[in-house]
This record gives sequence, structure tokens and C-alpha cells, in this order.
Amino acid sequence: MANTLGSITWSAILALGAALGGLTAAFFGVQTALIIDAATFFISGAMTTVIVLPADKEEGEETAVSSGWADFVAGLRYVSQQPRIGLITLVKSMMETGHLDTLVAVFAATIFPLGEDGALTMGILFAARGVGAVLGPVVANRLGNEETKTLQRAIGIGFGIIIAGWLLLGVAPSLPLAAGALLLRSMGGSINWTYSSALLQMEVPDHYLGRVFALDIALLTFTGSLSIWLTGLALDKLGTGPHGVALLAALVTVGPLLLWLTKMWDWSSGVTATAVTVIKPIEKEQQP
Repeated sequence: MANTLGSITWSAILALGAALGGLTAAFFGVQTALIIDAATFFISGAMTTVIVLPADKEEGEETAVSSGWADFVAGLRYVSQQPRIGLITLVKSMMETGHLDTLVAVFAATIFPLGEDGALTMGILFAARGVGAVLGPVVANRLGNEETKTLQRAIGIGFGIIIAGWLLLGVAPSLPLAAGALLLRSMGGSINWTYSSALLQMEVPDHYLGRVFALDIALLTFTGSLSIWLTGLALDKLGTGPHGVALLAALVTVGPLLLWLTKMWDWSSGVTATAVTVIKPIEKEQQP
């Protein structure tokens, strides 16, 4: 529930912010939109000062100090010993088969330009992306449950939806269809983001969870950066335009889908046993 709520909140803000940003840039200019954007960061920073965090430890209790790098290495070591957890940790990274934001900018500026430098188009496309990200986990939650096998199947379906979104974007002849493609692509991405996080919370022991999530985001940051470069390179070198790059992204995403389906088949008869063998020995280590 917390993962779904977090995903919906982020997605709703993306949809609303993108729509307002696009309208502001179209009617008042890009500089005005940037000034307002900067002001919202200042307001957000000020709001964090009133957040009250729970104490991390009881009074008089000492906590071992470790560096962020040490935590990252510990998470990497744990994941390398648990292939199933490792693959779940890679779900977000495996979605970076084409950089969506880069393609949105190119579609807005060169294919369906509305407003100054396509600013209005960009707002529309990002709003569609936000709506899709809201709908993904909401629809999936209504159709399924919180069992491990259900979440695993949903991630496989999520990869399939991502492929469908890329394919539709690759042939979209108009702005409404391109917006629909982004909505579909974001539905799949949001399902996989939310459910991979849920699986990690369900299966990783608490004392490793923070380190595994740190590794999860670190890998996503790396693959996201690589995806930006490769998407830009494809746009410059392939000569197919953004439509062709979107179709290429659909083709590349077949790899992660097949990998996930293959592993899910292997897990189908032993999910519970795997989770127990992973968690039990580590829990015993924590006992005095």
C-alpha cells in the first residue's frame, strides 16, 4: 500500500506539474516557467524543515557508523549471493531500454510542436505520462492481490505493456496517439517500479533492505545515464528519427521480458522455499 501510495503521489504531481508547466511556458514564456519552477524548489526545501523524523535509536543506544560506500558494497555482496533478489533489484534498470524524457523532448520540438519550441506539446506528453503512472498500479491492484506470484506476473505484464507503449509511440501519426503511447508506456513502468519495490520489501531482511534499495537506485541511476547517451546517439546516428528509436526501444525491451518470464518459470515451484532459505539464516545471525 505504501509503495502504491508513493507511486500515485509522484505520478499525480508529474501529471499536474507537467500540464501547468506546459501551459505556463506556452502562454507566459519559458523564462517565466523556469522562475516559477525554481520557486517551487525553494518552497519544497522550506517545507522539509518542519518534518519531524522518528528517533533512529533508543536513548543511550549506540549505532555503528558506516560510510555510504560501505553500505553500497554490503548491499552488492548480499545481492550477488541471492540471484533472485538480484534480478528483482534489476527490474527498474531493465526498463531503461530507451530514455523516455529524451524522446519526449524530441517529439515535442520536432514532430508535434505546439507553443514555443514545443513547450505545450511537452506539457501534454508529460501529463499523459503522469496519468499513466497513476493508473498502472491502481489498475493492477484492482485486478490482483499482494501475493508474491501475483506481483511477479504483474511485472511480466508490465514489461509487455512497456513494449506495447514503445510500439505505439513508434508509429504514432498524431499527438493524441503519441500521448496515448506514453500513457501506456508509463503504466507498465509504474507497475514494475511499484511491484519490484514491494517484492524487495517482502523478501529482503530489514537489516539489508536499505542497502539493497541503495543498490537498486544506484543501478537505475547508472543505466538511466547510459540510456540517455545511447538514445541521443541513436537519434543522431541511425537516421530513423524518434519514431524509429521508439521502435528500437520496443525491440530491446523484449530481452528483459524474456529474461523475467524465464526466471519466473524457474521460481514458480519454489518461491516460498527460496524466501525462507534466504531470510532464516540471516535472522539467526542477529540473535544473541
